[in-house]
Order: sequence, then structure tokens, then C-alpha cells
Amino acid sequence: MHVLHTLAAAGDLPKDVTAPLNQLLGWIMWLICLAGIARLLWIGGQMGHVHDHPAADPPDSPLGVVIGLIVASAATGIAGALLVF
Repeated sequence: MHVLHTLAAAGDLPKDVTAPLNQLLGWIMWLICLAGIARLLWIGGQMGHVHDHPAADPPDSPLGVVIGLIVASAATGIAGALLVF
């Protein structure tokens, strides 16, 4: 799976440009996924704490994390669409 496949389809970018960008965007995507998983685990811990201590503050909603991961996974498609315009 190449991250810049959509970008390369939009224009003729040289391979010496796309290879480092592909690697950089791949690393960034992995870091975003790891941060999202860590945040979901944190929210799960908050839910467990509230379950044991009902007087505690309510936990955060995982909806923002899920939406953020969806946007991050669609980032190359969004970048390709912006490159065309």
C-alpha cells in the first residue's frame, strides 16, 4: 500500500520526491494510529474508573478519536483532491 498513490495519480511527481514523502507519511500515519489507540485505552480506563467510582467525572467520548482516525486515514485522498484543484 503506497500512501502517495493518489498524489502520484494526480501529477507526474519524480520518484526521488515521492519515495521520501511516502516513507514520511507512512511513519506519520503509524504514529497517528498509535496515538489513537493509546487515547482509546485511556478512555477505556476512565470508563472503568467511573464504573468503580460513580461520583467521579464522566469519561470522554471515543467518538472524537474515531473521527480523527478516519480523517487521518483519508488524508492522502484529501491531499490528492486538493492537488487536483
